[in-house]
Amino acid sequence: MSEPWVLHEGVPIATAQVLSHFEQLDRFRKAAPTVAHTAVVAGDPCFDRLLESAADRDLYRAALGLRDGRRLVVVNTTWGPRSLFGQQLALVERLVAELPVDDYLVAAVVHPNVGHAHGRAEVERVLAHARRGGLLLVPPFDWRAALLAADALVGDHGSVPFYAAALGVPTILATFPTDALDPESPIARFAGEAPHLVPGSSLRDQIEKAIHTYTPAEHADVTGSVTSFPGRSLELLRALFYGLLELPEPPWPATPDPVPVLHHHRQRVSPLWARVVEGRVERFPSAVDHATTPRDRAHLVVDATQPTGRAAEMADVLIRDAHEAPEGWAARAFDRLPGLTVAGLVEADRCRLRLRDGTEIVRHAAPGQDPAVLASVLYNELVSGGRHQSF
Repeated sequence: MSEPWVLHEGVPIATAQVLSHFEQLDRFRKAAPTVAHTAVVAGDPCFDRLLESAADRDLYRAALGLRDGRRLVVVNTTWGPRSLFGQQLALVERLVAELPVDDYLVAAVVHPNVGHAHGRAEVERVLAHARRGGLLLVPPFDWRAALLAADALVGDHGSVPFYAAALGVPTILATFPTDALDPESPIARFAGEAPHLVPGSSLRDQIEKAIHTYTPAEHADVTGSVTSFPGRSLELLRALFYGLLELPEPPWPATPDPVPVLHHHRQRVSPLWARVVEGRVERFPSAVDHATTPRDRAHLVVDATQPTGRAAEMADVLIRDAHEAPEGWAARAFDRLPGLTVAGLVEADRCRLRLRDGTEIVRHAAPGQDPAVLASVLYNELVSGGRHQSF
């Protein structure tokens, strides 16, 4: 917003330069004093849409399948070589690899300029392993819905992390080129306060720490600079535009539209590495094995309702939804797969478990629990020498 960008042959390019906060007005006057008279502070219409919808957070979470305490971690990148994608492209796969699929959904919000520069197909190719591991690649204009549902955000020096922080979402910066922004800007000042990701340390520990310890009030002095007129931006902008056109304003109020809901049907990720930790099953996608260290004391779970390929030959546990399961499917699976130990048929809130010797065990899931994990519980009992009980 300095003079070379807002003047043409010494004449202001725009009749009005719209700013969102009065702190920008102070900086604009310093950077472009001859154009300062064109500045109009009129709030932020984008943030106003987020504010309009913030009370419906539960709705946005339910539409993404975030129930029973499952958390949403949004990883956001702006564009350019100094962005998160430009500096730490593998971070997305690491997040998918290190966060258990039953406890977390990871969503990627990628700046549209990345797709414009490289092509949407290339973005999808780069994230293919993570997507097979359960990553939600958010459509370019649905990022607001993801932000409203988020439990934490990992980002860079783009605007989305600052919006997240202003909404009170725990925000961690993975990369931040301090010389890329005006050091007096709120985003640059927020970077000096916000937690920064430590690449070599456990991402899960850092995410959970941020969720439990992040205090939005600590950053309110900075994040409050997102707008000087919360909820009023459209009102002010419409008055400005109609005034410039010398036309009367419409009689109806200018109010922001709510953010459209983003629907995402949770997919059953397969294959999965599963392990029992302190009596609780944790499952991680095999598709991103290359992004993390080998799983200790884990077994491989394959979903028979998806194309299994070679993964089935390594499966310790095979699961299948009861819907349209053919008679005798478990017996045929044991005949075909000599390494298989447990076959589980998921029926509503229970899992009908079969062993190689024909033993059948029925177990019921706890409220909110995926019945498929019961097959992993039984497998762990068998390999650890524990006893299993028929129900």
